[in-house]
Amino acid sequence: MTKHTYYQQLGNPTDWGYRAVNYTRDCYWNVQKAPYKAPLAFQLDIAEVLKDSESPANNGVSIVPGYEFSYTAGPYNKAYEKLKSRLGDEAQWAVNVAEWKQSVGSIEKRGLQLLRFVKKLKRFDFLGAAHELGLGSAPKGVSRKKQFSNNFLEFHFGWEPAIKDIGASIEILNSDFGSKTVKGRASDRIRITNTSGSGNSFFRQEIVFDSHVTIGARVRISNPNLALASSMGLINPLSVAWELVPFSFVVDWFVNVGNVLNSCTDFAGLSLEDTYVTRFQTTTKSQVWGYGRHDQSRGAYVRRSVGSIPGPTLAVKPFKGFSAVRGATAIALLIQQMKH
Repeated sequence: MTKHTYYQQLGNPTDWGYRAVNYTRDCYWNVQKAPYKAPLAFQLDIAEVLKDSESPANNGVSIVPGYEFSYTAGPYNKAYEKLKSRLGDEAQWAVNVAEWKQSVGSIEKRGLQLLRFVKKLKRFDFLGAAHELGLGSAPKGVSRKKQFSNNFLEFHFGWEPAIKDIGASIEILNSDFGSKTVKGRASDRIRITNTSGSGNSFFRQEIVFDSHVTIGARVRISNPNLALASSMGLINPLSVAWELVPFSFVVDWFVNVGNVLNSCTDFAGLSLEDTYVTRFQTTTKSQVWGYGRHDQSRGAYVRRSVGSIPGPTLAVKPFKGFSAVRGATAIALLIQQMKH
């Protein structure tokens, strides 16, 4: 069930009786029954006037409008990569995979043991059949005169542990390895300044976007072998082809091509539950006029969506200078090209 509230506050009246909107809050949220564990969709928009030099006679300072999260692509991509990197951080998952492999090995070992036992029992090699089951001697009740099924039952003390081991291993294979909750968070700030005119006609506007993204999910291993193959990069031919492109890693410094290609198989072998994406952005707008007026307004916008997690979007990364490693790599590549 979705609920909704809306509230607005008006400023002081002007000489003409006009009252501008100084504050609005618009909220949508969902409710659920106990135990209240599932993430729910949520939307909140807040806009307010922080400062107006012409108060109290507010002549209509415009509150910050919604910017549709235009600047959350960068934080989303970084949050997505952090989420993906944390999928392999838990040592317990490695233990689960090891148990899964041990169970497969146990089934194989016990199955072959029973196969050898049955073959020798059919040939009336009772002592050999007993040795296959780890028994020192054959049961007294076995006889060449009895049918195979009767002789088989006489060995129940030997083959019963093997059957139980196979059953226990199958339970492990069919059991839930458990889940873990993973999150990826990232933030970014973008400042946009526009200036025009001079003197009394001077105008300056500055808008600051502070964007925050959180991606979360409850993750389970559904196919250990596929998850392992994916983590080793063995099931995505596109990512392999990109790695073979000369200097592709240099392109990835500036554009996240590799991340986008890898996203096709990021969650292979995994089951994602209770997934959500939360985008939170605050936008502060400041305006100054040459004749002395100045005002400031702010907006806060939250969106939480539930369902599938979108992959990263292709985006140019902001250039913040070369790190020592990148600088050294660039110089090495330049020297290499000069030799040819």
